[in-house]
Amino acid sequence: AVAVERLRAAFDGLPGAASASLSLTGPPVIALESRRIIKAEVQRLSILATVLALGLLLVVTRTWRFVLLGVMPMAAAVAAGIAAVVGLLGSIHGITIAFGATLVGVALDYPIHLFLHRRAGETPKAAMVRIRRPLWLGVATTALGFAALCLSGVSGLLQLGVFAIAGVIAAALTTHEVLPGLMGEAVPRRIPVPAPGGRWPRFTAAALLCTAAAVILVLPPDWETDLERLSPVPDTLKRLDNRLRAAAGLAEPRDMLVVSGRDRQQALARTEQVVADLRGRDLATALPLTDWLASVERQRRRAQGLPGEDGLRQSVRQALAELPLRPEAFEPFIGDVVASRGMEPLRPAALDGGLAALAGQRLIEARGQWWSLVPLRDVADRQGLAALAAAHAGAHFLDLKTETSALVAGYRDRALWHFAIGAALIGLCLLSLVGRSRPTLRVAVVAFGGALLAVAALSLAGVPLSLFSLVSLLLVVGLGLDYGLFTNTGAATGHAMASATVCAASTVLAFAVLASAEVVVLADIGRTVAAGAFAAWLLAWLLMPREARPPS
Repeated sequence: AVAVERLRAAFDGLPGAASASLSLTGPPVIALESRRIIKAEVQRLSILATVLALGLLLVVTRTWRFVLLGVMPMAAAVAAGIAAVVGLLGSIHGITIAFGATLVGVALDYPIHLFLHRRAGETPKAAMVRIRRPLWLGVATTALGFAALCLSGVSGLLQLGVFAIAGVIAAALTTHEVLPGLMGEAVPRRIPVPAPGGRWPRFTAAALLCTAAAVILVLPPDWETDLERLSPVPDTLKRLDNRLRAAAGLAEPRDMLVVSGRDRQQALARTEQVVADLRGRDLATALPLTDWLASVERQRRRAQGLPGEDGLRQSVRQALAELPLRPEAFEPFIGDVVASRGMEPLRPAALDGGLAALAGQRLIEARGQWWSLVPLRDVADRQGLAALAAAHAGAHFLDLKTETSALVAGYRDRALWHFAIGAALIGLCLLSLVGRSRPTLRVAVVAFGGALLAVAALSLAGVPLSLFSLVSLLLVVGLGLDYGLFTNTGAATGHAMASATVCAASTVLAFAVLASAEVVVLADIGRTVAAGAFAAWLLAWLLMPREARPPS
């Protein structure tokens, strides 16, 4: 950031800068622009989503006390998540905080349940005692789902799992232990939620789920594995980067040759062989380190090929025979050539400044080998490049786009597997803790059916799924568990559906705002959670048991 600002300041100080423009590109510039865009989007959307969610809570509760109290569990969740990750794993990624705060969004529901389940004349502590079983059931099952992330073996998902588990537990503890003593005597007004019409609401729910399953089978969702499409970099900056790279003859960031050797010199010598073969074909243009730092063997061959002093003087005299130039003017040149014959070859250790930095980027040591990186541009035939590399010892063609897509696909498959493990653990936990098969089935249908309907909706809309979608679906399952448990267990009362409705409305509002983001990742999360939360609420409403219906 400092270097970019210095460049801009230096340009602004030049004469005539007002009538000129400065265009910058490169990884640092793109990274700074990405960070600026994400920060601006998150700030704008967070403020808007928070205002809408808190405004809804104010309309329902009719007092600022409940609005302020409702923020406390979420704040505790984020603080506990950060502390847990740092304490257990030593450090935390910034992206973990952003997505972790999204995952623990279910924490916003806990205070709403406490506020809206309180009856007239009932103390806050008594209301808490009445709802604590479904509250902690929801915490336990949600934490089990997040525990699957901890078993993935991926550092980022491990941090996310630890953050989410610590967050939901801290939010529940804050709701259970702190909020009842701060609520006062005010009782929020009741929001009437009519019972589902028609004679067969459960048949309607079953029809929705069957339709969603059919949609997914007939139109299976695409999976987004191209990191470039998930990038927050605007298209204008991408086009500028491509134009400047082409004008400067720079390599494209996608393709390169990688050549290994037991030491630096073998890696450089092998690179020279591969590049010589490549330049005899129309496959790509190589920009190797060996163009200005040849191997020691090649430098010595070049030195031996230089003419001796006598032969060089004779060649100079012949060249100047018909020219008005004095031979003695070329004595420094002759001296340099003669000295070059006996000079030690140039080695990487002798470089300094920018050349040393560039050599350090193009010639690296890893896994007991030295690796020479050869950037490519104007790539015409990737299959041909792969075949060429395979014909040379230690050479490999690397298509970074293909490799990163395969890496993302591997993470996706691993996340899907652990998502299934988490679902199985949640089902077993529900069955053992709820104790009755019918309520357990209804809760499971609400939780996982909401995720199923969300995937079907995204598939119909042509929106591809990504790793971020899977993380979002974990939140959808957590929200569905929350709605299902409060409307299908011992806490189910005439106000249970009203409470779930307010929770769902605040979630859908907040994530619908996020769905409008220009940053693809944020919009992906927003669409998935908004659709899933609404679907889970709809299923909870259709499957509402008699005891959860509002009094007539």
